[in-house]
Amino acid sequence: MSRGRSHTGGASHATRIAPRLSTERDLYRKKDSVTAHPAVQRAIDAANSGDTEGFLGSFTDEGAVDDWGREFRGREAIRSWSDEEFIGVDVSLAVTAVRQTGATVTVSADVGGRGFNGPSDFTFTVSGDRVSLMRITG
Repeated sequence: MSRGRSHTGGASHATRIAPRLSTERDLYRKKDSVTAHPAVQRAIDAANSGDTEGFLGSFTDEGAVDDWGREFRGREAIRSWSDEEFIGVDVSLAVTAVRQTGATVTVSADVGGRGFNGPSDFTFTVSGDRVSLMRITG
């Protein structure tokens, strides 16, 4: 998650995302929880708990991360990216909103940790019970 912003420490804050399936565009804002597809919940929960294996397991075999146009496809590429820029720098994602349209789920979050800090959007493409793509944008 390199975006040229200040790298200041942030407190780890995990927000629980409860499962919810929807085919309509939804926007949910709640004080302590935000609802999303179970595959997205697993990925966010794993990131917030520092669980690299759980994070990788939330992706399909050919899953990918697109971090501002830089694509990391497959388990080992995602692991390498995460070790350097995500879980490896103690990322925390305080989810503020979720929007879902069919198999596309966009999670807005305040990002903390020893890497990028600040608001960001994570757009997940879900395939079955796993994530096939996690695209990070602002």
